[in-house]
Amino acid sequence: MKRTVILLAAACIAGTAFAQTMNIRTGSVTTAVAAAQAGDMTYANNGTELTVMGKTFNVSDIDKIYVDDSTIEDNTVSISYNGAAAEVVVAGNIASHLTTTVDGAYVTIVQDADVADEITYTLSGASSDGAFTMDGELKATVVLDGVSLTSNRGAAIDIENGKRIAIVVNDGTTNTFADYATGAQKSCFFVNGHAEFTGEGTINLTGNAKHAYRSDEYTQLKKSFAGTINVLASAGDGLHVEQYLEMNGGTLNVSNVAADAIDVAATNDLTDEFNGQMFINGGTIIATAEGGDVKVLKADADIAITDGALTLTATGAGSKAISTKGALSISGGKVEALSLGGVYNDGLADEAKPNSIKSTGVITISGGEVYSVATNKAFNTDVTSKGFVINGGTVMGIGGKASADATGSQTIRTTSGYKVTAGATVTYGGVSYTLPESYTRTSIYIVASTNN
Repeated sequence: MKRTVILLAAACIAGTAFAQTMNIRTGSVTTAVAAAQAGDMTYANNGTELTVMGKTFNVSDIDKIYVDDSTIEDNTVSISYNGAAAEVVVAGNIASHLTTTVDGAYVTIVQDADVADEITYTLSGASSDGAFTMDGELKATVVLDGVSLTSNRGAAIDIENGKRIAIVVNDGTTNTFADYATGAQKSCFFVNGHAEFTGEGTINLTGNAKHAYRSDEYTQLKKSFAGTINVLASAGDGLHVEQYLEMNGGTLNVSNVAADAIDVAATNDLTDEFNGQMFINGGTIIATAEGGDVKVLKADADIAITDGALTLTATGAGSKAISTKGALSISGGKVEALSLGGVYNDGLADEAKPNSIKSTGVITISGGEVYSVATNKAFNTDVTSKGFVINGGTVMGIGGKASADATGSQTIRTTSGYKVTAGATVTYGGVSYTLPESYTRTSIYIVASTNN
């Protein structure tokens, strides 16, 4: 037997219309149904089931049904964290396509394959024992609206959806995430698909188990991203990006990492666009890597820097400020690359020496300002013929060993014979740096060029 319930779509008082929303609450999840969309609501199976907008509820699971004058936007989900609990509000037009599970402050939402329109998830509030997990087959938007999550089970943010995920960091908000130290997760903040960041807020990340941030496809910081991503600490890479990284705005601060600060790895699909590449077209990067043989900027293929302000400091033995398995091109911006850790030793393999800028391809500088200091090579390329080309910009390198042949048609001027003793101070760009006491080489090479 079926029974049909009708909800009045609107009430008119003194000539004014008021919107109505019917809220169906089951546990920590509220399905918000706009009255104008509700249509017929059917009881079935002797009144044990209620179906609204295609979503069937077991009546025994319903805590309450109430009507208010709130409004709900289609294709939206809001998650509000409050200590050990979380409240989820789902728009009625998509409720039948979502499986929502709330366990304390751990929220998991799975979109079915029939979702036709992009869903926006908005996260707010705080929990020291909670997380957000989402999966599906369609692109989505995740809005960070002042949310703080520490997970005691795995990742704090786990987006398994393999499509485009827009990450909107609401203006003026601070959003902080930390993951479970002994978990098997890939990172504190994980996106299985490709992530695109916009907004003007702040994200703080602590990767206790492995990486602080990871995406298994490309990550873009859009021109409209004017916010800040702070990697406060990481047991692995600060940012680990598969396919490619493109930075057009915003600020990246990376410190206290056990591995590389920013690492772009090629995927297994060799047909993927820009596979293994890094593009820096604007914004600010202040990043440090302190371990042995680690890199501040690392890419499996080419790195191209066209604009931005980069301060890259590597302090461990064998560490590198910039390391790429492809070519490096710098045509604008300001790049300060420092690799001041470790002892220069002719008996060490080249990878164990602290090269500041290392490329297996050609290093080309055609604009901007490039300052490179290392206790081994300021610039190091595996290309034996014209592997280091300067045809513009301002370049200065200070290193324990020459990195390129100054003869031929390259516009490089080399001056040798300067003496730098252990603990001496070098100054460039208005900033002074003291070479470590372990710096034992006595001669340095300075490469300087403008447009001549």
